[in-house]
Amino acid sequence: MRIHSHCLDRPLVESTGGHLPRHGPTVLAVTGDIDRLDAADFATDLALAITDAVRTLVVDLTHMGSVESAAGQTLVDALLDAQGRADRSGVALLLVPDEATWRHAMNLPGGPTSHFRCHATVREAVEARAAELSAHADLDYGVGRRPRD
Repeated sequence: MRIHSHCLDRPLVESTGGHLPRHGPTVLAVTGDIDRLDAADFATDLALAITDAVRTLVVDLTHMGSVESAAGQTLVDALLDAQGRADRSGVALLLVPDEATWRHAMNLPGGPTSHFRCHATVREAVEARAAELSAHADLDYGVGRRPRD
């Protein structure tokens, strides 16, 4: 298993004058077969990625290979724990699962979409998050403005 974490160059929402520039979303990509030890490493890397993410963490599982049966539950526990951490940190955790591998390895009732915010591709996840943040930026701007007399 290989885990690659990187930050996309382009911010999801452009920052405005005087504010610190926002970084783009963090993408954590998992490739290869996963055994029990790999699943433990994934849990650690996922926790670190949430800490490093500015607003958005996309976990790309589309190139994940076979998952050893003993590793499946560790992966599920790591993702559920990560969801809680992300919620408390104000980070959106978005998954891009390989449906076939995911359903077989994780054995979640209702599949991943009943537990996580899932998207078909990293691009789709980033675009959905950008639209969400843009809507909030418009709302923040409207609420923060004072009406003119």
